[in-house]
Amino acid sequence: MTSAPTSKRTATERLTEEEQIRIRYAMLSVYYRSLGSQLETRGAPVVAVPPEVRPLSLADALEDLKAYPDRLWDAYWRIVRAVPVDGWVERRLALRYPTAFVEQLTPEKVEELDDVRRSSRAGAHLFAAALIACAESRWSEAIELAELIERHARDSAETQLFSGSTEAALGVPIGDFVRTLATDDPIRTARHLQQLQAEVGLNLYDFVQDFADTLAFQRFKEGEDAPTTALTSSCVVRQDTATLTTTATVTALISEPFEVLAKSIDPLGWPDYSDVIVHTARMNDGSRKITSITEVVGMEGDTVMLQDLFVFQREGVDENGRITGRFVTTGIRPRFADHLKATGQTVDSQSLDYLRN
Repeated sequence: MTSAPTSKRTATERLTEEEQIRIRYAMLSVYYRSLGSQLETRGAPVVAVPPEVRPLSLADALEDLKAYPDRLWDAYWRIVRAVPVDGWVERRLALRYPTAFVEQLTPEKVEELDDVRRSSRAGAHLFAAALIACAESRWSEAIELAELIERHARDSAETQLFSGSTEAALGVPIGDFVRTLATDDPIRTARHLQQLQAEVGLNLYDFVQDFADTLAFQRFKEGEDAPTTALTSSCVVRQDTATLTTTATVTALISEPFEVLAKSIDPLGWPDYSDVIVHTARMNDGSRKITSITEVVGMEGDTVMLQDLFVFQREGVDENGRITGRFVTTGIRPRFADHLKATGQTVDSQSLDYLRN
């Protein structure tokens, strides 16, 4: 592996082809090595064969991304999203976050981040309950929950943290937002909230929890003077088995100029701006898992062509009720493998060792 540049590059600087390939390789490795990165496929069968491109270790991938702060913080967010906030008897960092991530960000900073995530999640429970009440036309209950949110925001530092972040994102205090939903054309509100669940592919409770985690990371980033980036809160991809039409619904926290957002969400721009797409979902054990890693291979007319690279074979659950399984590949050779070879990166078509890690 070649050494990474020592000077930091800004998001607006033009990258060389070698730098672009280095970043793609490092980011793909982060997707693969993140704690909890369990892959799942549904529908077509897959065959476990050796991949031609062996991912970097997480430590090496993060080291390569140090020169590119915007991509490094994107990698941090990919890692953090895979670590559940709730469900841990012991909150020791070593049991939850990858060692390479803790060492690079420092244990103190990860502890601070984890506290912000936990506090934000605590405040999100009431907000989720209020939205669900609106969706189910329980208006008086929604108004009572709005008052409870305001009362907790005054008395609880945890709820205050989430309320402040949510107000900054929504533009209005969270209690006023819920009251508006419950009183201004409530029938239309209920219909739109029900439609929202269908469109994003998540129930309102999970949607709010993901939103809260995104706000928490954004708040932490602001305290670290990190570069401005778009943070994906949730992403659901569906494919019609008859027509093979693929639709993607992405919910993100954006603090970029509109033209940056327009480029990132336009599927016709995916071949130019993306090499891989990571699909995630919340599993029935409560954790968020990566459900597929898919390569963007190009265009056929107005259709974006995709191919799965990694999948997960589920084997059961452990004694703690957590999903277990093993990683396999689809046997499809990544299109960027030749670029990696040309830059001296390690390409191993025989080894299966890391699939068993």
